Amino acid sequence: MVYGGLFIVTVLWSLLEVGLNGWALVPRIFGLLILLLLVIAALPVLQPAQSVRRLVLTGLAGFAVVAVTLGMLLVNAGR
Repeated sequence: MVYGGLFIVTVLWSLLEVGLNGWALVPRIFGLLILLLLVIAALPVLQPAQSVRRLVLTGLAGFAVVAVTLGMLLVNAGR
């Protein structure tokens, strides 16, 4: 939860700093995106069994939204 919030703040900060310049966004976001995947993958081990499925699905949905948004930004930045 905390890392997800920090990731969103970092993405917003990166967008404010470099705009939609795709190549400038890659080093600011890519590494953190990989760490976000690792955090999502570790959630079933860290949470009690009752809320694991809902939490993992929520995390994956959030990751999908972030990945699609960043992909669209990078595609539009190349134009």
